[in-house]
Amino acid sequence: MLKNAKEADGTTYYGVYVQDVRDDQLPALHTADEVAAKFDGFLTAARLTELADAGYAPCWRIDAGPPLFRLPDIRRYIRLALCEIQPGVEFPTNIAVFDMESEEHRYDSRKWVGLPPALHMMREHLRHFQPEFYPGCVYFLCLDRRVVYVGRAEYLPKRIIDHRNGTSATIRKKFDAVYYLACPYEDQGTVEGAFIRVLRPPLNRSHKAAAGKDEWEVVETFGLGPFQ
Repeated sequence: MLKNAKEADGTTYYGVYVQDVRDDQLPALHTADEVAAKFDGFLTAARLTELADAGYAPCWRIDAGPPLFRLPDIRRYIRLALCEIQPGVEFPTNIAVFDMESEEHRYDSRKWVGLPPALHMMREHLRHFQPEFYPGCVYFLCLDRRVVYVGRAEYLPKRIIDHRNGTSATIRKKFDAVYYLACPYEDQGTVEGAFIRVLRPPLNRSHKAAAGKDEWEVVETFGLGPFQ
């Protein structure tokens, strides 16, 4: 965020740096490349020139030539306008790694209040998404207790971010819960396709064909049978 700051010597840090110069005095001026070399790549010559041309970085120009800089001015400008202190966060030292087959991490009714009815029959096989564990999986995006999208991922958090924000290859989606089935990579395509055809989520485009015997056999291995 650009800050307007006025130093004791009258220098104002916004727009182009302006200072009265005595006839017998011209400060030591440096090109953008020379300044960038002083900062060891933290501020490139191209970026410094861009800031000067936009009227942000304090600079001098001789006969409307390229911007020239005084090192003290640039140091103050960086400190006042470009630097941001980030306090950071504590690095996690207690990371949970657990056996997906253990009873401890199976169905717990207290954790599944918002589970869509379409997924209830296979709840003992589902795992609620937790930030501490990222298995390869087939996942379900849900909205108002309804499955709206089925997908697959090797790294689920990245896919969730893509769905939230949208990318050039992914349409932004609205959802309020995420569930997933841990699934080996070689089986993800088959399992994903079967659930898409059985659940027919509105945000999937590839469910025109109705679920057949093969698809039902796949989903039944996870406990999902024909709907009542």
